[in-house]
Amino acid sequence: MTDSPAALAAVRPRYLECLGEADEYGATDVALGLLADGVPAEDVLLGLIVPAQEQVGRWWQSNEWSVAQEHAATHISERVVAAVSSYAGPRPNRGRVVVACMDGEWHALPPRTAARGHGARTIASLQIFPHPAPDRRGQAVAITITYAERGEIARLHLTGELDMATAPELTSTIEGLLADGRHRLLVDLGDLGFCDSAGMAAFVRGDNRSRELGGWLRLTGATGRVARVLEISGLAEVLRYEHDRDDPVALPER
Repeated sequence: MTDSPAALAAVRPRYLECLGEADEYGATDVALGLLADGVPAEDVLLGLIVPAQEQVGRWWQSNEWSVAQEHAATHISERVVAAVSSYAGPRPNRGRVVVACMDGEWHALPPRTAARGHGARTIASLQIFPHPAPDRRGQAVAITITYAERGEIARLHLTGELDMATAPELTSTIEGLLADGRHRLLVDLGDLGFCDSAGMAAFVRGDNRSRELGGWLRLTGATGRVARVLEISGLAEVLRYEHDRDDPVALPER
């Protein structure tokens, strides 16, 4: 029988390393590897993901990690929780328990982990908006990504909303451009109306992959709420964001 505490302790550093690199696939592989070795799903949730998020919180609190890094790590852990949940215990048959957050709390990972760890099903992840947005109700959220080449730079233009549902499309687009040898990416956010932690994680992941290949990813043109999110999260500084998009390619090299 697998020694769960020892197995978990052995892979925690690697899992934290994956979170720091915004490596969703690597983090998922760590968790699924534990399951393959016989570690129970509940132990993976409570002995790997929860302690890792506690450490992420401590790094953020001590300013060792930026808000952007914390958001990217939390998004990845949410995806890992979803991957591990299919290995959790049987469905509950003794009634229901509702787990909620206090008013204004946007983070869904703790209640999601608690639910998935006990074989429960998360009905929805509620997102709270500061102001009424009736035009969002009942509508599918989509994103359009177009790009044009300017010398050695591929300029992506995002229109719509970037969230957990649409971020994978951006990641796929970035990976395709990198595979084609386009390693300098400029992302124009002038027509992006919304961006959450999943979108920020996609930016960080794309920047990491670009730099691995000797390039970079930069952001430009954001307005309104998206611009505020970039500033508050720290991504504006990390990705050398500039509001003026008339000549964003003239930004200095890293």
